[in-house]
Amino acid sequence: MNRALWSAFVFADSVALAAGRETSLLLDNLDVPPGGDLWRDHRGEVIVLFATIIVLATLVGVLLINRGRRILSEQTLAERLGFERLIAGLSAELMDARPGQVNAMVNRALGRVREAMDVDRCALFVLVPSDGVIRLPNQAQAPGVSAYESELPLSCAPYFFGALLRGETVEIADVERDVPSEAVADRSCAEKHGVRSILAIPVMVSPEVVRGIWFQSLKVRAWNADLLPRKRLIGEILIAAIVRKRAEAALLESERRYREIVDGQTDLICRWRAPDTTMTFVNEAYCRYFGRTREELIGTRFLELIPEGPARDAARGHVASLLDNPRVERNEHEVVQADGTIGWLQWIDHAIRGRDGRVIEFQAIGR
Repeated sequence: MNRALWSAFVFADSVALAAGRETSLLLDNLDVPPGGDLWRDHRGEVIVLFATIIVLATLVGVLLINRGRRILSEQTLAERLGFERLIAGLSAELMDARPGQVNAMVNRALGRVREAMDVDRCALFVLVPSDGVIRLPNQAQAPGVSAYESELPLSCAPYFFGALLRGETVEIADVERDVPSEAVADRSCAEKHGVRSILAIPVMVSPEVVRGIWFQSLKVRAWNADLLPRKRLIGEILIAAIVRKRAEAALLESERRYREIVDGQTDLICRWRAPDTTMTFVNEAYCRYFGRTREELIGTRFLELIPEGPARDAARGHVASLLDNPRVERNEHEVVQADGTIGWLQWIDHAIRGRDGRVIEFQAIGR
């Protein structure tokens, strides 16, 4: 038997016994008119009737409470499952987005988040204390609800923005009730935009910038504390997508400029991995010298362009030496030219290191 229901039966039984005693005392003190044998003849039945009514009323109350709790649990579970599906979908979509598509996809994602949470506004914010502004590059709002300006001065809501600068989550169910009376500017800003409830979550916090996600409702509402980690995770996914794609776009632009500069050089330039000497980049001068396209050269080993025998063995030893002791090194060796004849090239090699300090490949400049 359900523990709550069993407790209800025990409680109801005790209530019934107490009610029976009280009813008995009450009826004993009543003035029964002459010939009133009804009470004396049916005293037990009356007590049982009163006790039964009390028991039934108690059980109905307990069942209603349990039903309310079950409905609330089902709603919370459904909301959690909805968030899980939403998070999974957003992660999959944004993972494959191209840099130029990210902003539009994030805006659409915010619209889906807004609908799922049943709020009037949802936005990503970038709070920059040195500039004295909070920027809202990505926003979504319900039909008929106006969007915010792309930038707001921090002075318009110092109470809210001050908390975000400290890395604190701002959770306000009712602006009129929960905001301190001295936060006049914040109240005025909220009234200007019709805001009654606010949830703002800082996701990336540093002294230079605070990035996060906020939700706003034009009516009073309580924010479900159990779902706060999932709302934070949504902000993390969307912000990470923007930051990552911007970094990728910057890297692609940097590589494009690097290629333009390097391709304009008359020297032969290549990049290769050790110890197998697989080439990852060659410039146009390198391609012209060996009479091959970039596609034909990248992925092959530069050792294959050196005649077999002592020259290739010496080059292989040079590579091993560079790997053991990364340094800038001048080296000369024979190569097989485009027409099949043997030529000589002089190379300057230097190591390229990753963020962890380890050598990831070498760049060589030849002439």
